[in-house]
Amino acid sequence: MMRITQTTMTANAMYNLQNGLNRMQDLNNKLSTGLDVTKPSDSPERFLTGQQSRSTLARTETYIRNADNAQAWLRVADSAMQDAVTRLHRVEQLAIRGANSTHDETGRRALAVEIRSMRQGFLEITETEYAGRKIFAGTADITDGVYADQAIGTNPKYAFNGNSEPVFRTIGPDTSVNIAPNTARAFGSGDKSLFATLDQLADDIEAGRIDDVRSALTKIGEHREGMLDAIAESGTILNRVEGLRARAVDQTAALKNHKSEAESTDLAETTVQVMTQKVAYEAALAATSKVIQPSLMDFLR
Repeated sequence: MMRITQTTMTANAMYNLQNGLNRMQDLNNKLSTGLDVTKPSDSPERFLTGQQSRSTLARTETYIRNADNAQAWLRVADSAMQDAVTRLHRVEQLAIRGANSTHDETGRRALAVEIRSMRQGFLEITETEYAGRKIFAGTADITDGVYADQAIGTNPKYAFNGNSEPVFRTIGPDTSVNIAPNTARAFGSGDKSLFATLDQLADDIEAGRIDDVRSALTKIGEHREGMLDAIAESGTILNRVEGLRARAVDQTAALKNHKSEAESTDLAETTVQVMTQKVAYEAALAATSKVIQPSLMDFLR
């Protein structure tokens, strides 16, 4: 028969009380954090599911941020090109007036001055920036103008200083979109650029070359078609980005719910458990105080 001493009883009682206190602490931690699983030992399967959901959620949120950036970039580009189309309509009106042989020298000069002013406005449009980047320059790090303001070496005036390299944004798993507007299609380059056309148009109007002014109307129509094509291309990409972003937002909500199911605690159930454990712990304290005999120190007080 095993001999149970007072010391053994005291040690067992303290051990059981400590276990009860630890259980209370674990339950309080679940209430304060709202999490049922915080480490692999709590539930290996649920912990792994939560980690996988968290990792996928982080990637999806990155896709959403990239999509937001792409949308803003494309909308700025669209606004700039829409402005260019509106200005080009005004140029066409001026060209039609310039093709009228009834204008005197002063009238023709006034038309030419406005067209040159419009040319400068188009150049300013090509300098449009978003987040410190010139959106019409491709991936080129432009320090001067996107279009050269003068001929340099073999490069003609209005040579394109940017490049046609794609500007990618990753907005989904294995899904990237090129958000760079088609600058060459919208504005051309060098002698075939919109700016060169406007320079020649202004000179022809000022000199009274009516036939050349009328021929310029065809070029203006071609430039308009190029701008509209570039706008349509960017619009198609914007629609795709918006659709993929909406899908990513829906996926984010599903992932958050999945992660919550894997890790979160049932607050109502945990609260009941805390109260039950508290009652059990207090009862154990009361019972232990009666079981453990007074020590010699109690008699010496």
